[in-house]
Amino acid sequence: MGRLYRAMLHVMEVDVAELKHAVEVQHGCTATVFQSVPIKETFSGKTVWEGVVYTFSLSGHATARRAYAWSSPIEGSDKRRFFAVLHQWPVTSPVEAVAGGHSGGTEKGVKVMADTPIMSQCFICKRPFKYGPHIYNGRRITKWDMMICSRCPERNWEGIVPEKHPDLIPYLKSRGIQMKLNARGWIDWPS
Repeated sequence: MGRLYRAMLHVMEVDVAELKHAVEVQHGCTATVFQSVPIKETFSGKTVWEGVVYTFSLSGHATARRAYAWSSPIEGSDKRRFFAVLHQWPVTSPVEAVAGGHSGGTEKGVKVMADTPIMSQCFICKRPFKYGPHIYNGRRITKWDMMICSRCPERNWEGIVPEKHPDLIPYLKSRGIQMKLNARGWIDWPS
């Protein structure tokens, strides 16, 4: 593969943070980048897909310790489709993940992130928000195992008042999560 082609391929790839987000949202766990592998999928001697597949180490998933993630352009659109495949038999390598993911998403563990936004509900304020590829109206707080909207940390930057959100402390305690109170007695956002 020539240097110019590799540079063009790199520009076409998405940010690894978007792939990490896809893995965490689709499989409900925490993902950490482990490695990346260039893959070239062929069929009848012709290239059907070429790109980089990232392997993520998973924490908090019931059955898998690894996942593979990549994205592909959607034909006729400037959007991308995100794939997140668990490392579970019969998928035991990035190559098998790509083959199973492009077969229509019917293999065990294959989840395709829709090109349309996904709706979620903020744990703190209970308001709905959109998230997905290139949409950041909320995020997952991994340390607290919850989804929050972007408004809550912006409006509560000094901390979360426990009296206004009485379900937060029991939720964190039920999961054995330590919280830090600031000088006002408000709950600090995790770093």
